[in-house]
Amino acid sequence: MPTVPPAAPTTRTPTPVNPTSQNRPISAPAPTTARPASSAATPDFSKAKPLASPINSSLKDGIKALYASGVTPPAAVAAPAAATPPPVAAEPPPAAVATPPVAVEVPPIAVEPVDRFADIAEPEGISESDKKGWKALKTKAETEITTAQKKLADAEAQLATLRKATPADIADVEKLKGEHQKALDRLAVLDLQNHPDFTRQYTEPKAKALVEAGEVLAYNNKGAVDPALLGKSQKDFNAAVAEMTKDMNSMDASTVQVAMRNAYKLAGDERTALAKAGELRSGIEAKDAQQRTQAFEKVYGNLGFENLISAKEAPADATAEQKAQVAEYNAALSQTRSMAEKNAFGRLSPEDAATVATKAAYLDVMVKHVVPVLEKGYSAVVAERNALAKELQAIRGLKQPGNFNAPTEVAPTGKPDMKALLQKAFPKR
Repeated sequence: MPTVPPAAPTTRTPTPVNPTSQNRPISAPAPTTARPASSAATPDFSKAKPLASPINSSLKDGIKALYASGVTPPAAVAAPAAATPPPVAAEPPPAAVATPPVAVEVPPIAVEPVDRFADIAEPEGISESDKKGWKALKTKAETEITTAQKKLADAEAQLATLRKATPADIADVEKLKGEHQKALDRLAVLDLQNHPDFTRQYTEPKAKALVEAGEVLAYNNKGAVDPALLGKSQKDFNAAVAEMTKDMNSMDASTVQVAMRNAYKLAGDERTALAKAGELRSGIEAKDAQQRTQAFEKVYGNLGFENLISAKEAPADATAEQKAQVAEYNAALSQTRSMAEKNAFGRLSPEDAATVATKAAYLDVMVKHVVPVLEKGYSAVVAERNALAKELQAIRGLKQPGNFNAPTEVAPTGKPDMKALLQKAFPKR
């Protein structure tokens, strides 16, 4: 069968229109230019128009639209050969027979990106190089807009996620905000100079004014600004600034004077704020010390260690060593309150704080567990000792040993009564 040569292309100036009007609807008739069945072994997709709605159309409708002109799908096209057999009409399957769906691999449909700037016509009469630049400009604009839209979508997604936060998360955030504000309020009292608001209100503007004056003095060869000037009296400060700007032009001199005056005022306000903060801090510290003292007296009295452990007195017949032990015991006992006050009110190092905490923990164990066990054992021993002592006393009372001492009265003359003497010495039990 003879091969029909393709028609010569016609040259016409493209007319800029809305790209959506160029899309052929699915229901439109196929192109009138029909290609012979044997003209090529593979279909020509170069003239296939995009679908009216490529995203929402189903896969079946897309394939039907692409091959509406009778072109054989790629899956059914034979491999290139020397001679192509004539097409054979395929018989449609019986409508009454239900066939199971068969998975058919179809090549992905290439969808050309929509040109959002297609309605903007390129300038008339531009050269080919300008056309390239025009195209590059549109491509760059498309890229930037796409990137911005993606960032916006990500931000909106994150915002939606944050808005869906649980009440517990919101409560935690509010709790952290409150704690942060309390910390700032505490910092304003204890260390106002390092508070963020103090820095923004005084420190930073003062430093900026000094830098501004220093720059003008530098290019006038007047040297650097001496920050010590801000601590002088108003009279001495004015005289020093006037001397500093004596030989300068009026503009530069005015700039330096205004900047230095602002810095001087900020320094004065800064000192006033720090003085008030110092007074407030002293009052808070005094109140805090009073509260700590009251708490110490309450706890120290409730524990009752003074009633549990009392001072001792050495017996009169105690040895020198025993007397030294009693004196050492009483001295240590008298220092317990001062040591407790030192630990409660003093500035402890980390090691000292750890030592106090460890001793307190072991003391709790001693008081709650060890001492009761020792006391129980001691009570048992004392009870047993008392019982044995009582029993011994009873035994001694029953025996009543005789007295072998000589009688004090004068024996009668004559033979002594030995039996009476023995009965008197050893009475009957």
